Amino acid sequence: MSSEISTIDPEKKGVRAKEKVVSPLAAATVIIITVAALLTAGAFVGYKFFWNIYDKDSKVAHDFKAATARVNANPNDPGSRLALGWSYAQQGELDKAMEQYQDALELEPDNIVARYNIALVKIAQKDLQGARADLEGLRKDTPEYLAARATLGKVYRELGDCQLSAQELELVASTDGGNADILFELGKTYEKMGDKAKAKSAYQKALSFAPGDTGIQAALAALN
Repeated sequence: MSSEISTIDPEKKGVRAKEKVVSPLAAATVIIITVAALLTAGAFVGYKFFWNIYDKDSKVAHDFKAATARVNANPNDPGSRLALGWSYAQQGELDKAMEQYQDALELEPDNIVARYNIALVKIAQKDLQGARADLEGLRKDTPEYLAARATLGKVYRELGDCQLSAQELELVASTDGGNADILFELGKTYEKMGDKAKAKSAYQKALSFAPGDTGIQAALAALN
């Protein structure tokens, strides 16, 4: 199971199953939205089928150029800022990614993707208290945003608040019961709490949804 953090790609409508929950220390997301998919569909098709015939740059470099061009052409578009922030995050330039996400949030204060990505960058920068405050704010404003709830659960665990961690992850698991990543994280929380029986049960259930996952297998084997 992945244990690294990444931000949400604004070119996708949701988060891939593995990133539905963002791991302290890299991602998961998640369920939910993004504001830029329709705006960039044509550019994606062009890159996929035509541009890459001539362009020798890596995809990351190409995407960065495209995102920079979008911001230069329309600096007041939150979606363009999100796309550029994602490109910076992909290159490990977290401070620059944060600037773009903050710019997007200034342009659209209710943009939950920008708010969530800011929290993820803070996690990657080891600012867990700052991320906790941001994620708790998201929970208050959009309690149905399961990505943020799951990530908050993991942040709670990293901060040593395992009871709060279990509460958040149990809630997400009850809504998205077939998600192996959530169950794996819940098992890790139970294990940290010293409840091996619950941890084993969570790992076994996770393994039933992802039988080939070596991370889950190893965690379960360590308990037996």
